[in-house]
Amino acid sequence: MKKIDVTKFLKTGKFGDINFGMTRIELFTLIGQTEWFHFSFKKSKSPTLYRYGIVEFYFEEEEEGRLNGIQISPYYKEAALNRLKINYGIANSGIKYYDCLEFFQKNWIDYEIVQSKYDTADVRRLNTEGKVHVIFSEDDNEIVLYKISKFVEL
Repeated sequence: MKKIDVTKFLKTGKFGDINFGMTRIELFTLIGQTEWFHFSFKKSKSPTLYRYGIVEFYFEEEEEGRLNGIQISPYYKEAALNRLKINYGIANSGIKYYDCLEFFQKNWIDYEIVQSKYDTADVRRLNTEGKVHVIFSEDDNEIVLYKISKFVEL
Protein backbone atom coordinates (compact mmCIF):
# COMPACT_ATOMS: atom_id res chain seq x y z
CA MET A 1 0.00 0.00 0.00
CA LYS A 2 1.43 3.37 -1.07
CA LYS A 3 0.35 6.32 1.07
CA ILE A 4 0.11 9.77 -0.47
CA ASP A 5 -0.44 13.03 1.40
CA VAL A 6 -1.80 15.80 -0.83
CA THR A 7 -0.47 18.46 1.57
CA LYS A 8 3.08 17.19 0.95
CA PHE A 9 2.35 17.17 -2.80
CA LEU A 10 1.39 20.86 -2.58
CA LYS A 11 4.58 21.70 -0.70
CA THR A 12 7.10 19.57 -2.59
CA GLY A 13 5.49 18.67 -5.91
CA LYS A 14 6.25 15.01 -5.14
CA PHE A 15 3.41 12.47 -5.09
CA GLY A 16 4.90 9.96 -2.67
CA ASP A 17 6.96 7.31 -4.50
CA ILE A 18 5.19 8.07 -7.79
CA ASN A 19 7.66 10.07 -9.84
CA PHE A 20 7.30 12.14 -12.97
CA GLY A 21 9.11 10.39 -15.79
CA MET A 22 8.23 6.86 -14.64
CA THR A 23 6.67 4.42 -17.11
CA ARG A 24 3.21 2.85 -16.92
CA ILE A 25 4.79 -0.46 -15.90
CA GLU A 26 6.62 1.24 -13.02
CA LEU A 27 3.34 2.85 -11.88
CA PHE A 28 1.48 -0.48 -12.08
CA THR A 29 4.27 -2.20 -10.12
CA LEU A 30 3.85 0.36 -7.32
CA ILE A 31 0.06 0.60 -7.09
CA GLY A 32 -1.45 -2.04 -9.39
CA GLN A 33 -3.44 -1.62 -12.58
CA THR A 34 -6.73 0.22 -12.80
CA GLU A 35 -9.76 -0.65 -14.85
CA TRP A 36 -10.32 3.07 -15.56
CA PHE A 37 -8.18 4.31 -18.44
CA HIS A 38 -8.56 6.51 -21.52
CA PHE A 39 -6.97 6.59 -24.97
CA SER A 40 -6.28 10.06 -26.39
CA PHE A 41 -6.94 9.00 -29.97
CA LYS A 42 -8.63 6.04 -31.66
CA LYS A 43 -5.31 4.96 -33.17
CA SER A 44 -3.38 5.22 -29.87
CA LYS A 45 -1.62 2.01 -28.88
CA SER A 46 -1.51 2.80 -25.15
CA PRO A 47 -3.80 4.74 -22.84
CA THR A 48 -2.57 8.19 -21.84
CA LEU A 49 -4.73 8.52 -18.75
CA TYR A 50 -5.33 6.23 -15.76
CA ARG A 51 -7.64 7.02 -12.82
CA TYR A 52 -7.27 5.80 -9.24
CA GLY A 53 -9.85 7.22 -6.83
CA ILE A 54 -10.19 10.86 -7.90
CA VAL A 55 -6.57 11.04 -9.07
CA GLU A 56 -5.59 10.86 -12.73
CA PHE A 57 -2.13 9.98 -14.00
CA TYR A 58 -1.24 11.31 -17.47
CA PHE A 59 1.35 9.66 -19.71
CA GLU A 60 3.01 10.52 -22.99
CA GLU A 61 1.23 8.81 -25.87
CA GLU A 62 4.02 6.45 -26.93
CA GLU A 63 3.91 2.85 -25.74
CA GLU A 64 6.94 3.55 -23.54
CA GLY A 65 5.49 6.94 -22.56
CA ARG A 66 6.42 8.49 -19.25
CA LEU A 67 4.30 10.05 -16.52
CA ASN A 68 4.02 13.78 -17.18
CA GLY A 69 0.95 14.82 -15.22
CA ILE A 70 -1.01 14.20 -12.04
CA GLN A 71 -4.45 15.70 -11.51
CA ILE A 72 -6.94 15.46 -8.66
CA SER A 73 -10.56 16.50 -9.05
CA PRO A 74 -13.13 16.09 -6.31
CA TYR A 75 -15.86 16.01 -8.98
CA TYR A 76 -14.60 12.87 -10.74
CA LYS A 77 -16.49 9.66 -10.32
CA GLU A 78 -14.12 7.61 -8.18
CA ALA A 79 -12.30 4.58 -9.53
CA ALA A 80 -10.76 1.82 -7.40
CA LEU A 81 -7.62 2.89 -5.52
CA ASN A 82 -5.92 -0.54 -5.63
CA ARG A 83 -2.69 -0.29 -3.55
CA LEU A 84 -2.93 3.48 -3.19
CA LYS A 85 -4.09 5.27 -0.05
CA ILE A 86 -4.53 9.03 -0.21
CA ASN A 87 -4.94 11.66 2.49
CA TYR A 88 -6.67 14.28 0.35
CA GLY A 89 -6.48 17.15 2.86
CA ILE A 90 -8.12 20.05 1.03
CA ALA A 91 -8.85 18.03 -2.12
CA ASN A 92 -12.49 17.42 -1.28
CA SER A 93 -15.55 18.71 -3.10
CA GLY A 94 -17.01 21.96 -1.86
CA ILE A 95 -13.76 23.45 -0.49
CA LYS A 96 -14.02 27.20 -0.86
CA TYR A 97 -11.24 29.49 -2.06
CA TYR A 98 -10.76 31.39 1.21
CA ASP A 99 -10.83 28.15 3.24
CA CYS A 100 -7.98 26.92 1.04
CA LEU A 101 -5.95 30.09 1.64
CA GLU A 102 -6.45 29.58 5.38
CA PHE A 103 -5.36 25.93 5.02
CA PHE A 104 -2.21 27.06 3.20
CA GLN A 105 -1.34 29.52 5.98
CA LYS A 106 -2.01 26.95 8.70
CA ASN A 107 0.19 24.37 6.93
CA TRP A 108 2.95 26.79 5.90
CA ILE A 109 2.39 26.28 2.19
CA ASP A 110 3.78 29.13 0.10
CA TYR A 111 1.84 30.07 -3.02
CA GLU A 112 1.29 32.76 -5.59
CA ILE A 113 -1.84 33.78 -7.47
CA VAL A 114 -1.35 33.10 -11.18
CA GLN A 115 -3.43 33.11 -14.33
CA SER A 116 -3.26 30.80 -17.31
CA LYS A 117 -4.06 32.02 -20.79
CA TYR A 118 -6.84 29.41 -20.76
CA ASP A 119 -8.51 30.68 -17.56
CA THR A 120 -11.85 32.44 -17.86
CA ALA A 121 -13.05 35.22 -15.57
CA ASP A 122 -14.67 32.75 -13.16
CA VAL A 123 -11.40 30.83 -12.51
CA ARG A 124 -8.84 31.46 -9.78
CA ARG A 125 -5.52 29.65 -9.81
CA LEU A 126 -2.86 29.28 -7.14
CA ASN A 127 0.64 27.95 -7.83
CA THR A 128 2.15 26.35 -4.73
CA GLU A 129 5.80 26.11 -3.76
CA GLY A 130 5.77 22.55 -5.19
CA LYS A 131 4.70 23.97 -8.60
CA VAL A 132 1.25 22.43 -8.13
CA HIS A 133 -1.72 24.36 -9.48
CA VAL A 134 -4.82 24.57 -7.30
CA ILE A 135 -7.68 25.70 -9.49
CA PHE A 136 -11.00 27.12 -8.35
CA SER A 137 -14.11 27.86 -10.34
CA GLU A 138 -17.30 29.73 -9.57
CA ASP A 139 -20.18 27.39 -8.78
CA ASP A 140 -23.55 28.76 -7.65
CA ASN A 141 -21.95 32.11 -6.74
CA GLU A 142 -19.26 30.45 -4.62
CA ILE A 143 -15.65 29.93 -5.63
CA VAL A 144 -14.87 26.25 -4.96
CA LEU A 145 -12.07 23.82 -5.68
CA TYR A 146 -12.19 22.49 -9.23
CA LYS A 147 -8.93 20.55 -9.50
CA ILE A 148 -5.34 20.22 -8.31
CA SER A 149 -2.74 19.45 -10.95
CA LYS A 150 0.90 19.32 -11.83
CA PHE A 151 2.22 18.72 -15.34
CA VAL A 152 5.86 18.66 -16.32
CA GLU A 153 7.78 18.70 -19.58
CA LEU A 154 10.01 15.66 -19.90
